[in-house]
Amino acid sequence: AVRAPAPGDRIRLRGGSRKLAEVMIDRRVPKELRPRVAVVTIADGSIFWVPGVAVSSAALVPSHSDTIVALTVEKGFAGSDTPW
Repeated sequence: AVRAPAPGDRIRLRGGSRKLAEVMIDRRVPKELRPRVAVVTIADGSIFWVPGVAVSSAALVPSHSDTIVALTVEKGFAGSDTPW
């Protein structure tokens, strides 16, 4: 699913789980754009990818895996003026 950020969202990174809000601050996402950033989640509801901001460690696959998921984002999709 693709949704807007929600209060308390966390993303699993290589160094552990972090609040998405803190990650966006660290990555210098402008405060006024943060509510409009796309959050891509997987079936269990956990965050998989935040385009332009972060990728979950769950997205990392072993080199011996033959499973690949390709996702793309087009800047300026209908109804959006965000850079992500």
